Amino acid sequence: MTTKIETRAVQVGVIGIDTGRLILCDPCYVEEAKAVVNAMEERSEFPSYASLGGHGGYRGAIVTTGRGDGIFPVIAHVRKDADGYEQVVRVEVTFITESGEVAHRA
Repeated sequence: MTTKIETRAVQVGVIGIDTGRLILCDPCYVEEAKAVVNAMEERSEFPSYASLGGHGGYRGAIVTTGRGDGIFPVIAHVRKDADGYEQVVRVEVTFITESGEVAHRA
């Protein structure tokens, strides 16, 4: 039986998106990510998501917002470890709400 991790949601910031895409990667792969995006634009390819290089796409991912640009909240789900330190369990950016509305504030 799996134990559910108790977390609390914290808005840690907002992300401004002008290209309709979000890149998720380690900072050391930012230049590679930019090159992938530029190559997609040159080929007029705009997939909803794509992996960044490496076996299994371990260098990151690119996703689209589904609705273009905007300013979107970034929510971290955090928990306390056994020593009382906070750990980020997951990060969430909602582009489109369950009701189909764009989640951004402009």
